[in-house]
Amino acid sequence: MGTEIGRSNFSNELAKRYMANVAEEARTLNSWRESGRLAESGHVGGFELEAWLLDHNYFPLPRNVEYLTRLHCPLVVPELSRFNVELNGTPQSLAGRALRRLEEELDETWRHCVAVANELEATMIMIGILPTVREKDLCLENISDRNRYEALNQQVLALRGGKPLQLDIQGQEHLSLTHDDVMLEAAATSF
Repeated sequence: MGTEIGRSNFSNELAKRYMANVAEEARTLNSWRESGRLAESGHVGGFELEAWLLDHNYFPLPRNVEYLTRLHCPLVVPELSRFNVELNGTPQSLAGRALRRLEEELDETWRHCVAVANELEATMIMIGILPTVREKDLCLENISDRNRYEALNQQVLALRGGKPLQLDIQGQEHLSLTHDDVMLEAAATSF
């Protein structure tokens, strides 16, 4: 689950220092792994499932703040867009009935999520790409109100020199989009 950050704007110097710190932490983690300092016993697993909040016509419903406030569940948090949420599973030791425990927790969380969505005259769906999502839904007005998402948008665009993102899928049909922000990412959810 993503942790909120204190601000969304960063100077180039601060961004460089951050990248240097990440690289140093990666080197430290790798040296710990090589020297046997990390635990080798016991595997642990969990999950995160991104889901859609929909209106009665099955279009994206950008109300995750109200929804999450009413839901009041620490396992369910905002996602990039205001019409997506993320359900998380409590990490489980991968022994015995671990997958069954994860399934039962997801089922219980999901039932609660759907019930609260229904209270808002909405519904929830688990699907990769929602067939009813429209390009107009994928705008910055629908970005979740979190500094980390604003920072993500700013930093991705800064790393691209301000150039828009391009999507070009060749298939039976051709899909080609140019997007000026990271909200295209909100069109695809995953488990």
